[in-house]
This record gives sequence, C-alpha cells and structure tokens, in this order.
Amino acid sequence: MATSKEGDKDVREYTIKILNLIDKFSHNGFTVTKRTTKSTVTVKKPQDNPSTQKSGPPLSGTFKVKCYGPDGKSGTTGDISVGSNIGSVMSAI
Repeated sequence: MATSKEGDKDVREYTIKILNLIDKFSHNGFTVTKRTTKSTVTVKKPQDNPSTQKSGPPLSGTFKVKCYGPDGKSGTTGDISVGSNIGSVMSAI
C-alpha cells in the first residue's frame, strides 16, 4: 500500500501481486465499503489500467535435474512436472 497526499486528501493505493503466472487478470471486481460519506473510492480494473503488467500463460511440461558427484559422475532425474513442490523435486534428486 502506498500512501500520499493530494491537497487535503489522503490517498491510499493498493497493489495486488500474485506469485504464480496466470492466463487472465488477477482480479475483475471489488466490493467497496465506505466508512464515511466523505470518501471517494476509485477502482481501476487491470484491463483499464495501462500500467498493469499482464502475466504470461502458466508454465506446463516437465524438467530434469542433472547432478554431479565429487568423483565427476553424473546422475539425471526422470521427468519432474513444473508444478511439483520442493519435496517432490528433492525426492526425485
């Protein structure tokens, strides 16, 4: 949240960040609840805001990990899904 002043107004700007790639906008609507009748609330939807960074499509597929031991010999895992959690990756290694 960023806070600033515009004249006698307090301005609060909220940024929504997501940690995973998605193939659509991160939100498409808000519910606004005013605490005073003096508040003005402006919401910019991502599609209406030119500064919005659009996400790419989610990753898909698999990858492999190749490890080398102290003796120089290598070992390669089988296919690991890009959606795997760290426990699955460590088990594969």
